[in-house]
Amino acid sequence: MVLIGNVAQAIPAYTMSCFLLPKFICQDLEIMFNKFWWRSNNDEGKGLNWLSWNKMSKPKPSGGLGFQNLYGFNLALLGKQCWNMIENPHLLVSRIFKARYFSSNSMLDGQEGHNPSFVWKGLLTTLQSLRKRYRWVVENGEDIYATRDQ
Repeated sequence: MVLIGNVAQAIPAYTMSCFLLPKFICQDLEIMFNKFWWRSNNDEGKGLNWLSWNKMSKPKPSGGLGFQNLYGFNLALLGKQCWNMIENPHLLVSRIFKARYFSSNSMLDGQEGHNPSFVWKGLLTTLQSLRKRYRWVVENGEDIYATRDQ
């Protein structure tokens, strides 16, 4: 369990923090993890699967083994990158993406545009989720304009 949780699932983490992996790749990786988990030493990779990967990837308090859903983990890592660019617009990567994809708006208003990069397509997928859950903090209200902000 430690080998799968801390090593095998951590190997694609850097790639997943930059790119949205296709669902079938995440599923193939999860199938490999599942086969590794259920195989016995004398079966040469064969074994009886007593639990599906969906049940194994549930949190431990919910009856699972706590393995990660790789596609959800991928979306979470990309969401963290989006949030970092929203909160730190002075960073070089934030300024580059702003100049290319959302020059006159905020990142939350960014569109796919013409010939988008693979990185931007992945970030847009997570931006849809961020848009649904993004909330204003009014504080003193000086930065909010009724005619512009909705």
